[in-house]
Amino acid sequence: MRGHYVPTPHPDWVRTILKDPERGFVVQTLHRDSWAADDATAGAGGGLGGLPLGPGGVAAAAAEAVRVNRYHFLAGRRGWRVDDAGVFNFPNPTNDIIIVETAAIERFSLTELLPIKDMMQPLIIEIWCHLLTKFTNMPRVRRLSADEWPLEPGWTSDGTVHYTTQHYGDAAKMRSSPDYRELANLYPRLYDE
Repeated sequence: MRGHYVPTPHPDWVRTILKDPERGFVVQTLHRDSWAADDATAGAGGGLGGLPLGPGGVAAAAAEAVRVNRYHFLAGRRGWRVDDAGVFNFPNPTNDIIIVETAAIERFSLTELLPIKDMMQPLIIEIWCHLLTKFTNMPRVRRLSADEWPLEPGWTSDGTVHYTTQHYGDAAKMRSSPDYRELANLYPRLYDE
C-alpha cells in the first residue's frame, strides 16, 4: 500500500492496563515487542521502511515492522464499560437494558502512516461499529430501535451504534479539552505518554 508492505493476519497482543469493577477496563492494543513470521517477510525487497537489504537487512526490516506495528492507527489504549442503562443517563431506563461503551484515542504518530491517515479514519469507525454490532448479535439479545434510543447532540448513528469523534492537532490541545477530561475520569490511563 503506497510502497509499504501490508501483512497478512499476524499475532499481536492486548495487555490489561486497568480493571475497575466500578468503571470498566482499559487495555493497550497492538504494542508487540516479539517478532512474527510476517515481520521477516516484510524485509523482502526492501521492507516496510524501504530498508536496503544486505547483511542483516531482513532482520533490520523485521525490527522496523515491529516498531511500526507498535504505533499504527489501531495501536494505543482503548477502554470499555458495560453497565445498566441508568449509569449512562439513558432516558427512562429499565433493568433489562445494558449499554456497552468503548472509548479510544487513536493516533497517527508515525511518518510512515501519514499517507493513509485520511483513508483509515473512516475505516476505524466502521471497524468498531461492526464489532459493537456483532457483540449484540448474541442469542436472546434485542437491540434497541432508533425510536427507543435517541441520539445525543453531536453524535452520529450507524444502526444501533452511536458514536462521536473529536480531532486535535496535538496531545496538548487534546489534554486541555473538556472531552478528554471526561474520558480520563471515566477511563483512567486511557492515554499515557
